Amino acid sequence: MKDTAAVLDWREYRLAQIKRRLNLVYATALMFFIIYSVLDYLIFPARVAALTVSLRLLVVTPCMLLVLWAQHRDWPYERFMTVYAGSYLAAGLSVVAVITISHMKEVPVPYDGLFLALAFGYYLIALPVLLTSLISFTYTLVYLALAWAYDFAHISWLLEAYFLLSANVLGVIGAVLLERSARQNFRQLCYIESARKRAVQDNRSKTRFLASASHDLRQPLGAIQLLLSGLGDQVRALPETQPSPQQQNGAADTMSSPRTDELLMIVQHLKLSSDLLQRQLRSFLDLSSLELGVISPALQRFQLSEVLEGLRAEFPSFIFSLESPGDGAADVMLASDRGLFERICSNLMDNAVKHARATRHELKVRLPRTRGDKLILAICDNGTGLSKELIAHINDPPEDRSEFFANAKGTGLGLVTATELARLLGIQIRASRISGSEDTASNTGERRGGTELVIEVPSEMLDELQL
Repeated sequence: MKDTAAVLDWREYRLAQIKRRLNLVYATALMFFIIYSVLDYLIFPARVAALTVSLRLLVVTPCMLLVLWAQHRDWPYERFMTVYAGSYLAAGLSVVAVITISHMKEVPVPYDGLFLALAFGYYLIALPVLLTSLISFTYTLVYLALAWAYDFAHISWLLEAYFLLSANVLGVIGAVLLERSARQNFRQLCYIESARKRAVQDNRSKTRFLASASHDLRQPLGAIQLLLSGLGDQVRALPETQPSPQQQNGAADTMSSPRTDELLMIVQHLKLSSDLLQRQLRSFLDLSSLELGVISPALQRFQLSEVLEGLRAEFPSFIFSLESPGDGAADVMLASDRGLFERICSNLMDNAVKHARATRHELKVRLPRTRGDKLILAICDNGTGLSKELIAHINDPPEDRSEFFANAKGTGLGLVTATELARLLGIQIRASRISGSEDTASNTGERRGGTELVIEVPSEMLDELQL
């Protein structure tokens, strides 16, 4: 079964190679036939030229045009190769006919045209070696038989036979070498494609495993968060002091209990850590789902102001600014997947908070002024900033930018997830560095220019502009 599939693939590969070169090869052949037709008309007597020119233009040329037309048809391999080989046979026999007709009319014509036909067949049209050899030897033997029949000079016939048969032998050797090279290239391409498919399959298997693992980890992590919340409530319910043994015996002295605020601080740190881990697992699960192609946008209409209210509650450290086209309040109605859109904004803002080491964060919203304008959300910080390499490759496919993300400081899973979600929704994300200034320089001498991440929402997603 494998051998049959390999043969079919090789035939498809050969057919693709033939069609790739067909326009150039047959355009050259047609040019030669037209030139020879003109020479026939100028050199041969009128009665001979009428026959040879008609043969070239009315028989061979239509065959070649048929092949040029057939390459654009979805024909099976056998049908196309039959027409292709037939056109080569017609071209060779036409040369034989021209030479024979000229000799019959006592017009001396050299047989050199056959060498051109043989070179064309063995080295340019890329037919299978056996088929090329069969056709080439066929019209060579036809020519030699006709030449013998019309009493060509004995010595001249032997020389012609020697040179033509030698040319065929050399052509067969050259065609064999060319086909062997083509088959080697085909095997290398098959090996590369097979290795690529295995790598993709292995990567998808690993992604499925990690996605399943992250999903399973989120369940006990959710239980831990519930337990921490309950523990915090119990700590808050503890009394500030508890009776000492002397107080229990009626004495006035008391023994202080451990401070509840210290316990609450420990619980809060544990809860913050579990929240962070929960977000990281969610981002990792999102990336895995995106890679597996199981996330599809659910389009709906929603107001931008609703999204901003949720982001303001989630990121109280951010400064929110709005640039509207009018003096009054303004809002935009979007037609997209609200959950994925919120996750893009949330991931980029969360990345700025956790990784940029910034002291100032701002979300600038620029509403479109007229229909056709884009909605702009710019997330700015005065942190260390992204590298120039990462900024230049931030919208590249994941396999092309993995090195930049792996080596970049100040980035997390949120940035990678956001760019992939944006690609899914048709949203553009741009990044640029903000020039540093004196008031944004760190005490350690590190220049803190910062980063501006711009979310560009195309006008097609803006369902309605309300001013």
